[in-house]
Amino acid sequence: NYDLAATDPRTFTRTVTVRATGADIPMVVACTDGGSGTLVAWQEMASKRAGWLRVQHLRENGDLDPAWAAEGALADSEPNARTFIDLVPDYLGGAYVLWVEVGVPRSLYVTRIDATGQVASGWPATGRFLSAANATLGRPHAIGDGAHGLYVAWTSGPYIYAEQLGPDG
Repeated sequence: NYDLAATDPRTFTRTVTVRATGADIPMVVACTDGGSGTLVAWQEMASKRAGWLRVQHLRENGDLDPAWAAEGALADSEPNARTFIDLVPDYLGGAYVLWVEVGVPRSLYVTRIDATGQVASGWPATGRFLSAANATLGRPHAIGDGAHGLYVAWTSGPYIYAEQLGPDG
């Protein structure tokens, strides 16, 4: 079995199991929840080629948030192969999850998980398609916009794109 664990940053002595699974976890990212907790996202492989994109909330004391699914919230309702994931707080207790799916071409998606551990109202269960991304020219980047939304920037061929998204998708 593989355990996805987090250490309490205030003490560096307490390790919390975020998810115990027999699956491979090739990618993990974390960010603040905008308060004093933490959000953790990971790719949990369902097969050799595809996996689930999950998010979990850790409360200020390091405990898993009991309001969230024990196995983590699903950021995408379909298992897919991904080459990149990122997490940006919405400062409302949830976060935006950004990912690149493997395919021809590679595709860039984003969704928002709300403070209850659900895909936020206005966001599709499979994420919002942003672009066919040319991953060979660098990775996409996202940053909060200061108003509970975010800016996402990426490259595709010789072009650089940016898009602002609000909390309602």
